[in-house]
Amino acid sequence: MVKIVAVLFFSIFLSCQTEEDLEVPNAIAETYKSDIQHYLSSIPTNQQEGTLFTGNDLKNTIDYQSIAAIKLNDIQTLLIANLGNVTNNDKAKTTKIVFYLQKKRITNAKIVTFENAFSDYNSTIKYMLNNENEAITYSGKVTIHSVEGRFEFSGDLDQGRLKAHSRAFRKKDLTNKSDKYCTYWYRVDSINGQVVAITFLFKTCETDTQDGSGHGDGTSTGDWAIFPATPIDKQKLTHIEPSGIITIYQYKANGDRWDIINVTIPENAVIIYTPHSQLQSVPMPQHQQVVVGSQFIYQYNSYAGTWVGQPKEIIIDTCAGIKKLISSIAVDTEFTTAVSSIKAAASADGFEHSITLGKDSNGKITQAPMNNGTSQYLVKVNTTWAGAFAAIHNHPNGTPMSAGDIYAAVKLNTLRPDFTTTFLVLPDGSMYALVVTDLEAAKAFVTNYPADVIGNNSPEFPNFIFDQIEAIQTSDMTYTSIEGKTKAISIILDKYNSGITLLKQDSNGNFNPIKMEETVQNGNTIYTPKPCN
Repeated sequence: MVKIVAVLFFSIFLSCQTEEDLEVPNAIAETYKSDIQHYLSSIPTNQQEGTLFTGNDLKNTIDYQSIAAIKLNDIQTLLIANLGNVTNNDKAKTTKIVFYLQKKRITNAKIVTFENAFSDYNSTIKYMLNNENEAITYSGKVTIHSVEGRFEFSGDLDQGRLKAHSRAFRKKDLTNKSDKYCTYWYRVDSINGQVVAITFLFKTCETDTQDGSGHGDGTSTGDWAIFPATPIDKQKLTHIEPSGIITIYQYKANGDRWDIINVTIPENAVIIYTPHSQLQSVPMPQHQQVVVGSQFIYQYNSYAGTWVGQPKEIIIDTCAGIKKLISSIAVDTEFTTAVSSIKAAASADGFEHSITLGKDSNGKITQAPMNNGTSQYLVKVNTTWAGAFAAIHNHPNGTPMSAGDIYAAVKLNTLRPDFTTTFLVLPDGSMYALVVTDLEAAKAFVTNYPADVIGNNSPEFPNFIFDQIEAIQTSDMTYTSIEGKTKAISIILDKYNSGITLLKQDSNGNFNPIKMEETVQNGNTIYTPKPCN
């Protein structure tokens, strides 16, 4: 019997794809023009509450000859066409209408307005909707409306980085006056991840026989997954439910099972998708906000209004996953304020200081009161803070991540299963991180190579490990710097399968795993950075 195992995977790890035209533009127009017109005929032709334009506005201004088809995922294609300035935005450089095509049927549409000139609007739209944030290079303002003309999103981007944005969130209530379900829409304005204003937009009501999902595929029966009788290893299958949840399965021959490797959950499907009901406790999430559940880690895509998530073990099992997870923590306000507090305290007394980070019931990062050390070499870590998952500390003398830090990290993770991460702040402003990615491997490493402890001195690697790290440093002077010694330590940790990954923060704020590849050239051992994938 074939087993189906539910394993979620972040859609942000999909590889970046180039624009993919199904047919030449004129042929696309001829193929889909009637379908588009039929779809638009169902849009209200009169002004509705909270709308900026009508169905007639769309029909009269769409440029069919500009239609391009871009693959969004395995079963959805975007049909993107130029549109007149239906939003009456005086600053608009271009306005696009985006249709979601699924098995030759249009299921949904959005209006996207750009206020700055750019060479490739269509790919930018695809990257936004597909949560491929690192591929976005557009600078300027972008606004998204529903096909009915209601505001959904606006954001100011700088080379793809979202500096400030607004999004419409809905709150559904059963009114006392009738048996109608009403949805109350609010605009939430945010700057650098902080909510600065919440404004009521409008209210929409429908009878209790409707699903309230608005125009689109609310009545669709979905594309139910039919697993092949004789699948091959790593074969993929994509499934869309009526709620809009997209699930991608992959067959694993070793075990004869289909694993879920990718799930995208629309915001309006969170309530009914009970396996991830903890997302209900985050009613107004910020762009790229990370929510850590008991088994899964989720991230919000504000452009599309969707959550994407994957199991913790899958995230920390990939280089790109670790980079994304740790980098997302580093942009949180609680993290940045904790780092600033440690820097200020260290500048004042020259000692080590530590702040533990936790998560509350809503997945929001919290910080414990700072623990103050008594010297340059020692500070206690708060291990009892609720939801503790990481600790930040400094080395006032500018030394790299130490053996003591590594052995302590394994003890912390053994004591608290979620306590996997240690951040290091140095006087020059550089930052490093240590993540226990495989606790069993880490415990085996510290058992096989126990720390050398002499008196009250900090733990050091045993000679067997220490000598190999030193050998790398003496063979190449570039490994004598702080970063170089960290690389040398990382090389040996990987060599002995320690289950520990070291990372360094770059100038863009991202934490990159330090992975080195060993080669032998003319009898000399050479280490070069290994691509993160």
